[in-house]
Amino acid sequence: QTMRSIKFDKISPTMGEVKLTVTQISAGTQHNVVPDKCTFVVDIRPTDQYTNPEILQLLRVNVKSKLSARNLTNKSSATPSDHLLIKAIGQLGVKTYVSPTTSDWMRISCPAIKMGPGESARSHQADEFVLVSELESGIAGYIRFIEEMTKIIK
Repeated sequence: QTMRSIKFDKISPTMGEVKLTVTQISAGTQHNVVPDKCTFVVDIRPTDQYTNPEILQLLRVNVKSKLSARNLTNKSSATPSDHLLIKAIGQLGVKTYVSPTTSDWMRISCPAIKMGPGESARSHQADEFVLVSELESGIAGYIRFIEEMTKIIK
């Protein structure tokens, strides 16, 4: 319950709140023995308002459990709204939004956009899938995007 109740004071105007999701829980090995420990993994989606060490420190203040970070290199990333990548996708009438999902993009230091077929809400689900029709329209969308980028760059 504590993880659900933790709120971060600073909210990003573009990315919203830092998100915490418990994705793994492990305790006990037998049905008739009270477990001596419980371990859990929290997926943390940072924003531009906090560094990862700041988030970890705030969690340590609010959680009684021993916390250790698996990785402090994942970070939030965003491309400025006036960048040519955003302009090109806007010219195609594609609605843009800040994705709460992670991407390899966070490890590069250049502007980027994340786009692809399917519904973002289906990503990282046990039954994740993309429809063939979504793949087909995605291919057409990539082609239009490249054509639009070519116009802008010229």
